[in-house]
Amino acid sequence: MEVNIKNQTKSGISGSIKVPLNHNDNIREIISFIKSKLNISLDANRIGLYFTNNKGKKIYLTNKNKTLKSYDFDESYEIIAKDFGTQVDWRLVYIVEYVGPFVIFPLFFSLNLSSPSNLTQKIGLVMGLVHYGKRILESIFVHKFSRDSMPIKNLFINVCYYWFLFGVSCGYALFNDGYKSNSDFDALKLLYVLGFFLFEYKNYKCHMIQKNAKEESNGEYKILPNKEGFQYVSCANYFWEFLSWLMFSLFTNSLNFYVFTFAGLFIMTKWALEKHANFKNLFGDRYPRERKAIIPFII
Repeated sequence: MEVNIKNQTKSGISGSIKVPLNHNDNIREIISFIKSKLNISLDANRIGLYFTNNKGKKIYLTNKNKTLKSYDFDESYEIIAKDFGTQVDWRLVYIVEYVGPFVIFPLFFSLNLSSPSNLTQKIGLVMGLVHYGKRILESIFVHKFSRDSMPIKNLFINVCYYWFLFGVSCGYALFNDGYKSNSDFDALKLLYVLGFFLFEYKNYKCHMIQKNAKEESNGEYKILPNKEGFQYVSCANYFWEFLSWLMFSLFTNSLNFYVFTFAGLFIMTKWALEKHANFKNLFGDRYPRERKAIIPFII
């Protein structure tokens, strides 16, 4: 099929050409082909493709391993090649954003306490290290990314969120001499700690389900998960993560932790609603109508 390709720059459309493409061509191959045909000097990772479908919706071809066919592309559509700016490896971003609080949080415990720490502070340290240690290991060994890279500006946004809103803000709130908490490990605190570790484990199980599903379907969403919370919500991993942070917040009973937790819920809800809509569009009538996006029976 002959497809019209346009090169979109900051100053407008710079170059247009009709090229032969196949529905089974993957996006990585198409970018390389377009790059040579339009004499685009940018690194291939900076080049993003999108088209506008017959419903007026922009469809971004973000997964470079997927084919045109998997995006429901019609030969009447035009493909726009756009400079997405300086990119950074997606996996590297995850590792960097989680290493920050993994280091900063215990630094406050070590350097900001002049008097002996109480039991809540000691257990809180362990909870923080377990969470971010888990996330670092998952980023290296578990997560399968549909995109090779992201704009470098996202790295700074993510670093601010994790390094400062958690690492600095929560680290200072919990590990200072003015933090007062009952050092007795009562039944309620035990419940919060057990809940935290349970929900961390459930979050890990969801990540493994997603990893296995992507591996079985070559990176595309063809398998519909139906356990570990996915039978109730599209993004069960987000739901368990929110609950684990809620347990952490209740355990410390610190405003800074509550702010971090509900800021995270706000961000994850936005992502979950987008993914929920995509899943409903992808699976059609096979997608359970009663399934919500992130919180069972509510959102």
